[in-house]
Amino acid sequence: MKARSSALHPLVVAIVWTLAFLVVAVIVKAPDFVLWAVIGLLGLEGIGLLGGFIFFAICCPDNLRSERFALRREEISRLGDSKTGLSENPPTKAVSDSSVRLLEGRQK
Repeated sequence: MKARSSALHPLVVAIVWTLAFLVVAVIVKAPDFVLWAVIGLLGLEGIGLLGGFIFFAICCPDNLRSERFALRREEISRLGDSKTGLSENPPTKAVSDSSVRLLEGRQK
């Protein structure tokens, strides 16, 4: 499963599990107090999700973005993109100059 991790991901997972439990409780005809308790829990989780979203949107919106997006943005800021080129700290070479000379010598 390719889940996008963000600050609210655990709460979304909890909501999905609570919804699944509610569906099962309705199918097996659970007592009314169980259904109301699950619906109340679902409401609390929804309020928590909305509150968390508003909090992170105001305080630190980077926490709402996926980890993949954050890593990609960090990579672009370090290496540059097609418009800005390389940054001040170029990455280290993966292949040394001596290895390139050795490979060129074999081709002749």
